[in-house]
Amino acid sequence: MREPVRVCILTLGSRGDVQPYIALARGLEAAGYSASVCAAPLFRSFVEAHGVEWRSFDTGDPRAMLQSEEARALIRGMANPVRMVREMVKLLEPMIEKGYAEALENTADADAILVAPTVLPLAEALHEKLGTPFACAFLQPGHSTRDFGCWIVGDTPRWLPFRGAINRLTYGLGWKVLYAVMGRAYERARQSVLGLAPGKNPYMLLERERWPTIYGYSSTVVPTPSDWGSHVDVTGYWFLDRDSRWRSPPGLEEFLADGPPPVCIGFGSMPSPDPAALTREVVKSLEVSGRRGLLLSGWGALSSVELPKTVFALDAAPHDWLFSRVAAVVHHGGAGTTSATLRAGVPSLVVPFIADQWFWGRRIAALGAGPGLFSRKQIRADRFGPALRDLAENPRYRENARAVATKLALENGIGRAIAALPF
Repeated sequence: MREPVRVCILTLGSRGDVQPYIALARGLEAAGYSASVCAAPLFRSFVEAHGVEWRSFDTGDPRAMLQSEEARALIRGMANPVRMVREMVKLLEPMIEKGYAEALENTADADAILVAPTVLPLAEALHEKLGTPFACAFLQPGHSTRDFGCWIVGDTPRWLPFRGAINRLTYGLGWKVLYAVMGRAYERARQSVLGLAPGKNPYMLLERERWPTIYGYSSTVVPTPSDWGSHVDVTGYWFLDRDSRWRSPPGLEEFLADGPPPVCIGFGSMPSPDPAALTREVVKSLEVSGRRGLLLSGWGALSSVELPKTVFALDAAPHDWLFSRVAAVVHHGGAGTTSATLRAGVPSLVVPFIADQWFWGRRIAALGAGPGLFSRKQIRADRFGPALRDLAENPRYRENARAVATKLALENGIGRAIAALPF
């Protein structure tokens, strides 16, 4: 009997950078593959709770990094993406070589590798060292197009002459800048761990060599550009439903039933320079809006302060359970949270912190499923309160969000992704 194809999925980052790949691994297993997820030790129990094999890819604790003084200073300064990457690489650099060594060991039996964008240089290096084939499995657009600019650089204004050509140029610029600030750490590990000579920027090779790529988002949310090649497939989202053993914390269901649906506010893995001050301002804003609130503290952007009876706080809850029970969601604009709000058909407002979060906020606005972006610097009761009221009570947002949810329900992103794989 033929052995199943063994696929290792390599990912690096926060929970939102792990969750979709667990869903993809489950789909691979159901389709007859043997799949594992290589991720930070922090996520071992999360991966294994869904019946997926976890393998260590230890480049440090992402939660500790995001809560470090360096990361908080970065967030406080509203840093641009280039500075953000440069500073985060400084935090990662001591652990990159360990991560490369673990990846070399833990993918040694792989027939193929699926790779998140943050570790594309590693997959390319493993291919050069061992010949292991790989495909890109990305959660945000990375191929150049005339339709919109690279999320690293930002979209170009619609009134700008030659906008399409400029949009295409932003990708080459974005990937060059990205690798200029992160490449040193990767190149050092490439040479010391794998014994390879210095390589080329893999983000530039992505298009030049037409590496097979699947995108784990929906073309309903980001229409597929006509200038992408056949080696690129936008498959639809890779949704992971909650662990069936999950139970809501004490008091949550009673709170939800004890009044109109609340506005859910949480910023996922993002840190905050002053969580208590931000939380107090959010609570004041809810009071101004006349809405009840549900606060998700996540990895520390919001904290425990004295709350009125109209506000309930918890660390986290599965989005597929929670979001259908609330009036609206305010979030940081991570790819996973954005997809969860759209799947639930609930309006949302994005308060971006870093990276691709501005991109997803603009997509929500383009779909009419929310007003778009709201600056963290403007989170004050006099401004944020009316914004929350509009978000929760504007019927157009909910109608548009529900229309998107109806379309997403018809998609089979995991099935299409597996069908598109070249191995």
